[in-house]
Amino acid sequence: MLTNIVLGLLILLIVLFPIVYITDLIKAAKTKQYETETSFWKMCILGFVALFLDALGIGRFNTITAASKNFNLLKANMLPGTLIVSTTIAAALIAFVFVTTIELDPTTLIVLTICSSLGAFIGAGIVSKMPEKWIQFVM
Repeated sequence: MLTNIVLGLLILLIVLFPIVYITDLIKAAKTKQYETETSFWKMCILGFVALFLDALGIGRFNTITAASKNFNLLKANMLPGTLIVSTTIAAALIAFVFVTTIELDPTTLIVLTICSSLGAFIGAGIVSKMPEKWIQFVM
């Protein structure tokens, strides 16, 4: 029962997030508040590689962080939000596949989902306002 609720929430996330993302992208384009120095195609390739490695057990955040730094793909203050937003849809799809094929304890699944969502929401808001030098030092 609880697993079905989680699956339903994942499906809802997979459907709603692209709508919110595209709406926000259109709003940013109208107000010219989007990142113009980042290559869309380089980030797409990096995202594919990072998510493939993530499915194998190698974390996607460390892959994206290392590649972004080594290839100068992103400014440091853009990294926290990019890590969360750029991988949300794919991570939800991967989670859906894993939840339907691997038996999980529903309580653990719900607690981890809530904590990671809250951490992403609160953390990205805080870190995006920090000075770039401090973010570079911490990372």
